[in-house]
Amino acid sequence: MLIKNIMKLFCRTFGQKINLEKSYMFFSKNVGVPQWNQLSAEIGIYGTKDLGNYLGILIFRNRASRGTYNFIMIKFTSD
Repeated sequence: MLIKNIMKLFCRTFGQKINLEKSYMFFSKNVGVPQWNQLSAEIGIYGTKDLGNYLGILIFRNRASRGTYNFIMIKFTSD
């Protein structure tokens, strides 16, 4: 599978290892459940509809507005 080969190439090239237990794949709403399940099983990464947080920051699947991350600026300038 092309995606799995790209992940292996990335790991070899950069000396990194992908932790499949901590990884998730985000699928477009246009991907049906059967394809979602098949890809997840073949690659070994769970699929998700919610990207969640990364380093305490909410990850959006839509374009963020100017005010989306305003709370970060407030934290930096409040002290």
